Amino acid sequence: LGGSVEELFEEISDEPVASASLGQVYRARLRGMPPGKEVAVKVQRPGLAVTVPLDMYILRRFAELAKATIKLRSDLPAILDEFAGRLFEELDYGNEAANSLRFKRLYGGIEGLVVPEVYAAFCSRHVITMEWLQG
Repeated sequence: LGGSVEELFEEISDEPVASASLGQVYRARLRGMPPGKEVAVKVQRPGLAVTVPLDMYILRRFAELAKATIKLRSDLPAILDEFAGRLFEELDYGNEAANSLRFKRLYGGIEGLVVPEVYAAFCSRHVITMEWLQG
């Protein structure tokens, strides 16, 4: 993100406050933010960029073996390829940030719908920083 945790954040929780499918969420306050204004910082679990492709490769090999040995009505390798494609999209938090911004632009004006602000300057492929919403 272009700086150390201490340089970017006035405060950040020592432990995650929530778990996401591919990461962990921390409660924080960016430097220069008004008192009481907090953000959710979702950080991708370390090593996913290495383990997920390997896992998908192994699963695809099993799918090919199953297709060759078991009479199936579905194309398991093709299904797995589609699943892997969506999973790799989920691994890119920059993509998630862009989708959140687009969603806010399209639907943010609907009364009663709250869409958290995305702090794009504090997002990357492995980190997304959004407005903290108390739920």
